[in-house]
Amino acid sequence: MEMRDDDCKSSARFPPKADIRVNCRDVETIQVKDCGLYTDIRCSWMSRFYFNLHNSDGWTRDQEGQDLHGTSEAIRQALKETRALIAADVIAGRPIVMSSFVAVNNQNGVEIGRVGFAKAFSFIS
Repeated sequence: MEMRDDDCKSSARFPPKADIRVNCRDVETIQVKDCGLYTDIRCSWMSRFYFNLHNSDGWTRDQEGQDLHGTSEAIRQALKETRALIAADVIAGRPIVMSSFVAVNNQNGVEIGRVGFAKAFSFIS
């Protein structure tokens, strides 16, 4: 839908960076042009998940989170992130603390799963 100049005089405009939820199927983010400003709109079928690291130093909390399509995708993402953390430690020559894990929390703060370092890879001898 094309915006006209007289539409911009309306008081019912989207503020920049608004958190507006819409139903959509094929895209993750929609950009709406409102009076010359582009506003990102996140789809309602995506949920925000947080990936919190627990290791020998304690907890490192994920402050930003990621919008994903569901819990199974969040667990897959946690496995990728766990493997990346292990790889970074190996490259840096740091010891791998096998009791470490990444806890996955949903947008309500409820833990929905964990990916342990010991489960993230296997050794073949």
